[in-house]
Amino acid sequence: MKELTSVLGLSQDRIITNRNELCIPKTIPEKAHPLVKTLFKIMMQQGDNYYDVSKRSGVSARTIRDWRRGRPPDLVNIEACLNVYGCELITRYKKADVVEW
Repeated sequence: MKELTSVLGLSQDRIITNRNELCIPKTIPEKAHPLVKTLFKIMMQQGDNYYDVSKRSGVSARTIRDWRRGRPPDLVNIEACLNVYGCELITRYKKADVVEW
């Protein structure tokens, strides 16, 4: 591996031997939707990559990667991904907006 890095002029940390290592989120994207931030936080904690979540949720890995770049998630897909980790989306009134029936 050292010979390859010196020939290519790359540092050792730039060579990734496993393609899936590229897909493990290392940070939580600042500009992402709050639900996407939650998903990426859980993915990081679990050590899961885009392909793991994709296989278990039915949402394409490309869609999940696009969320990282700022594309807003649609409700069905983000819910499917969060369901992988036992999370569910619920609807409730804000405390200040409670409606009396």
